[in-house]
Amino acid sequence: TCDLPISAASGSSLKIGPEIFDLVRIQFYRPEGGQIDGKPVALVAHLVHQTASGQTVVVSVPIRESAFQHRTIWLIWNNLPNKGAPEAMISNISIDPMQLLPDNLGYQAYEGTLPIPPCTEKVRFYQLRTPIGITKEQLERFLMRVKAPSFKESGIRPPSAGRAA
Repeated sequence: TCDLPISAASGSSLKIGPEIFDLVRIQFYRPEGGQIDGKPVALVAHLVHQTASGQTVVVSVPIRESAFQHRTIWLIWNNLPNKGAPEAMISNISIDPMQLLPDNLGYQAYEGTLPIPPCTEKVRFYQLRTPIGITKEQLERFLMRVKAPSFKESGIRPPSAGRAA
């Protein structure tokens, strides 16, 4: 699993109604045949947010192969532990989580379960419709360094066929 616990800077939060959800981790997955607008999605980034009381919200960002190198993704990839190494906090870098979001923030919302223990249920997912891009080299580097689980392996419930992304 590529699960990156982070120490987010003040203001790295999401406000939904009166609730404020702080960014607590970033997770990356390989979708099983995932597509947006009929084009394949290489990876999905989950920006996991929580309230002080433990309510969880995930912003799900599709990632597609493109011609442009994504600087924030590159910074993360260059600091990932090697495959098989113990999970560790990456503390020597600072990222702006907003750089992991596309310009268009249109989304589809659904309820699901977190794929990592304690496998929190009733998590609200906001699946963005617009992907961000990474180069083929970035994707290959990630896959060499980390075994990103597929949706099938992770237990994440992707949107059903009746819910277009």
